[in-house]
Amino acid sequence: MSVNNKTSFTLNVDFKNKLIKLKATLSRAFDIQLPIDKLVHDTVYRLNVFDELLSLGNEQVTAQVKSLQQTTVYIDPATGNVSKQETTVKLNNQRIKHANTIREHTLNKSSFVILLLASIIFIFIVLLQTNILQVTVSAEPNSIRHYSPNISDSLLAEASPVIHLAKTIQLPVDNAMLTMRLHGSNTIGEHLAPALLTAYLKTMGVSEMRWLKGHSAVERQLQYTHNNQAYEIELQAHGSSTAFTDLANGVADLAISSRKIKDSEVALLKAQYGNLGLAGSEVIISLDGVAIIINKNNPLNSLTLLQLAKIFSGEINNWKKLGGEDLSINVYARDTNSGTWDSFKSLVFSDGDHTLSPNASRYQSSSELSDLIAKDKAGIGFIGLPYINNSKAISIAASVTSPPIYPTKFTVSTEDYPLSRRLYLYVPASSSEFIKRFTHFVTSAAGQEIVEQVGLVSQNIQLQGIYPNKQAPQIYNDYGEIAQRLSLNFRFQQGSNQLDSKGKEDLLRVVEYIRQHAGLRVVLMGFSDPSEEQNKQYQLSLKRAQIVERELQARGLNITAVEGFGSQLPIASTKTVIGRSKNRRVEVWVF
Repeated sequence: MSVNNKTSFTLNVDFKNKLIKLKATLSRAFDIQLPIDKLVHDTVYRLNVFDELLSLGNEQVTAQVKSLQQTTVYIDPATGNVSKQETTVKLNNQRIKHANTIREHTLNKSSFVILLLASIIFIFIVLLQTNILQVTVSAEPNSIRHYSPNISDSLLAEASPVIHLAKTIQLPVDNAMLTMRLHGSNTIGEHLAPALLTAYLKTMGVSEMRWLKGHSAVERQLQYTHNNQAYEIELQAHGSSTAFTDLANGVADLAISSRKIKDSEVALLKAQYGNLGLAGSEVIISLDGVAIIINKNNPLNSLTLLQLAKIFSGEINNWKKLGGEDLSINVYARDTNSGTWDSFKSLVFSDGDHTLSPNASRYQSSSELSDLIAKDKAGIGFIGLPYINNSKAISIAASVTSPPIYPTKFTVSTEDYPLSRRLYLYVPASSSEFIKRFTHFVTSAAGQEIVEQVGLVSQNIQLQGIYPNKQAPQIYNDYGEIAQRLSLNFRFQQGSNQLDSKGKEDLLRVVEYIRQHAGLRVVLMGFSDPSEEQNKQYQLSLKRAQIVERELQARGLNITAVEGFGSQLPIASTKTVIGRSKNRRVEVWVF
């Protein structure tokens, strides 16, 4: 590019490299493709694009854009001077900032005067209303008479003019403005969604809000006031499947689901909302485990996935066959609209040889199901972790050769527990700013603290020491003596080397955690699934760990060691898509 007749300026390599990294970030996180050439050569276009990207509210994108804004685009390779064109742009930006500062200063002066007058009027009104000062205006405009607090009612009635204060809105109201409609999972909608919505509104400064009952027990509205206007959020929790049908019918804005969206649902909604299966639209709210619960008086402590399939299908129908009392087994299950049922079905009935017993009792509410088993010595059922209540949860083994794993916050967070699952929020790209801000709050550290308070498993990172495992290789147990595991596993998109939606968010969580705990060394351990080609299992496990290593290094994090363990230590069944994806993982250890 020739800037003037004397000097030839070239593209700053530092600027180009930063731009390429930004392009990679946007492609990975939002499926946005940046035109590099146009951004380099068109200054106005570049400034507009940077402004749009800053409005996304993504921390990593914001940091990269701000770094680019502070980096020179064109320089003289001989002297390092900035191009005249770029200098002009920077001067113009400085002039704009200066003009804005003057305008803001002027507005601040005007605002102060207006505020002072408003304060005087407000104090005057309060004095009037409290009878400290009484004022009437006579027929002569300049004649004001002051009266003592003992003035007669007849004289007060003649006081003029009358000043009316704005009325405070009393909830509920019939004409509240609808801001958001969340439909779907009962597991999310019963306790978690209300808690997140309430906390989110408080971050906006909202103090007046009220929950209202809907047409059924799983329908509610949250009315609130903001800037003297009444608003309403609609929450319906009829089950995960209804989330996607309601989106298709245009009666919902957000889908809350306790299972991953199906390929058929993605195809159904693509024309209206784009691909909801992409990382930008698929948001992990929290983690949860499908707990298998029995009565506290039942001595059983663990079952395998195959035993569960036989029990819930009716093939095993007496506790005596499992070492218990001679009692017929009573099966309790969630209803067909429930995401908990979908998760259970995909994890337990994956072999296709078993289906739910026709004698099973079905329930829409997890709380009701749990309460009934607490009263039934012969009962067994499945629910989300927060609903164990007065029942007893048992350990589950993926197979007869796998160790039984009890559902704890850590085993669910790492997704080692065979019946762990993710709770999802699906956000159309065309959503309002109000909805997008709510989504950012949900995944923030503050939002994840609400998840913990409700009893679900948050994505905020925790540390835990690991006990020696007889089935693990020696080097794995050696690390266990000096290191601790982070409460997450990196997983990948099906049939791809790309991290899944949770993995992309977890990269930022790991980086932030290590920055807050300076001095920690990071070890990545990769694993493959036994169903993968035997002679490639080690290479695949190591490659997965190296992919995570590159992603973390690109974010400024140094990795101490990378290990590959092949298909050793599987944590889930190899017969299901979900199970295989759990086995194809990368663990994060620190010491």
